[in-house]
Amino acid sequence: MVTGGAGFIGSHVRDWAERAGHEVAFFDKRDHHDILGSLRAMDDFAPDAVIHLAGVLGTMELFETVEDAIEKNVLGSYRVASWCSAHEAQYVGILVPDVFPSIYCATKVAAHRITSAMTAAGRLRSSHVIAYNAHGPGQAYGPGHPRKFGPTFSIAAWNNQPIPIWGDGSALVDPVPVSVVARTLVDACGFGNDEVFDGGLGIEVTVQEIAEEVLKITGSTAGIAYEPMRIGETPTNVAATGRGWDLLDWNPRSMLGEGWDWREALRETVESYRGVPFVGEYASGLPRR
Repeated sequence: MVTGGAGFIGSHVRDWAERAGHEVAFFDKRDHHDILGSLRAMDDFAPDAVIHLAGVLGTMELFETVEDAIEKNVLGSYRVASWCSAHEAQYVGILVPDVFPSIYCATKVAAHRITSAMTAAGRLRSSHVIAYNAHGPGQAYGPGHPRKFGPTFSIAAWNNQPIPIWGDGSALVDPVPVSVVARTLVDACGFGNDEVFDGGLGIEVTVQEIAEEVLKITGSTAGIAYEPMRIGETPTNVAATGRGWDLLDWNPRSMLGEGWDWREALRETVESYRGVPFVGEYASGLPRR
């Protein structure tokens, strides 16, 4: 079962899980399921493993809703983990690199500490995947969604609007196809001793380089608009280091093949947003998975 399964990463998790022969069900608010409410739908499906993706996202936005973020990301995760504990199901959580002084990062660290304690006490089988800068077709953007580089850069450039960048563009990121993160989450179901796996590629690309490549792909002449860094984020290196890859029979780089280049995956992402209208800061009519 995938909580938050109707979202961007969750839909790709379903693809990989079904490819691996698993039966998959979603526990998602779009189907009126709530990790802070009744978990009866989980009882009905009786999963052997739960990949827990549900929660509230954001960077500077969450400073205005701290209690809500704690409730959904920490208490919600504990409730799902407790269900797994009571039903002897594997719990797989998703993390972010622990490098930013943000509320979101703090809630993910707190949730991980709780599940780690439950695992150490013999009450839970758990593993976690760190998601780096995942991108791909179908990533939502607009009111109520964090501003991610895939749709943000692509939609602005296709509409010949300046690409907005926080900071001077020198921040290093690890742009990873969402399929890599999804496959890592599915494979993490085979572990249960608080293992942590890097869902990234271990490459370092500046935000400036990504924006320039998007301009090249789209043919946009609008250039780049530099904005102040967001509260809760600092320029830093967030590339994967290969954590946990030695436990798998594959790694993200081998999955993508010899000679693979990050620009190839970026082009697929950018092309998927061609024709999406740009309205003010947000895009409308965005395709959703």
